[in-house]
Amino acid sequence: MGQNKDTVEQARTVHGLEMMARTAEPMLRGASQTQLAFTGLMTRRARAYQELPQRTLGCRTLQDVTTAQTQFWREASADYAEVFQKLARAWSFAGAFPGFGQPQPAERVTPRDYISFQEPPARETRQEPVPTERSNGARRHAA
Repeated sequence: MGQNKDTVEQARTVHGLEMMARTAEPMLRGASQTQLAFTGLMTRRARAYQELPQRTLGCRTLQDVTTAQTQFWREASADYAEVFQKLARAWSFAGAFPGFGQPQPAERVTPRDYISFQEPPARETRQEPVPTERSNGARRHAA
């Protein structure tokens, strides 16, 4: 009987570990893709910085220098945009960035009203004030 109980406990433990591994798999895949994307970005940008002096040495006019610098920053911008798109795709499967990479079901999105106001208290019907007469018999009027 004791051996059967140990076998059941071992099966539960193995099943629990398998469930943890399945649960953590998208996060670990996203982390590895993030590391790969950042490594590639750093490699490309380091190479571009090393090539920048050679590019500027070949320039003869100020316009050539400006063109080389503009090209350098355009490439940098494209590299960063590409990496962030890869990151958004990698983490969308882990649920970190809902809305990027894959559509979310419409039933999950519930409209919310984040600003709420209390309803004003119910007013009693307002009665007109009774005009008071002056000592000389004339009524008072508002200006």
